[in-house]
Amino acid sequence: MNCMKFKAPVIHGRHLGASFGVPTVNQLPPEPFSELPRGVYFSRVTLDGTAYPAVSNLGTKPTVDDHGALLCETHILGLDRDLYGQELETELLFFSRPEQKFSSVDELSRALHGDVAAAKEYFKL
Repeated sequence: MNCMKFKAPVIHGRHLGASFGVPTVNQLPPEPFSELPRGVYFSRVTLDGTAYPAVSNLGTKPTVDDHGALLCETHILGLDRDLYGQELETELLFFSRPEQKFSSVDELSRALHGDVAAAKEYFKL
């Protein structure tokens, strides 16, 4: 797969990221993305012609959902507004770390905050 970007509408999730202070947009990626490594990517989201730095998790949410479908959950750095139903283009730029099952939601929260900090460093923000 040459191009690691896709367009898809934002769908509703559990709002778990928002409860940790890391709100995410959820998208169902197309089939070719099932071949990519599961995990955290530094990414870019394009909305209405504007590109935003972001951090995405491509995976199945093993900490909170043992039988989840493949989902791309993205925290857009510097943008926090309701995007439900809007079509976003998400581009996976750099694989940061593999998906993992954490022993608690507190451990997951710490990892999410660490992923955001790493993305800010990657984008030099």
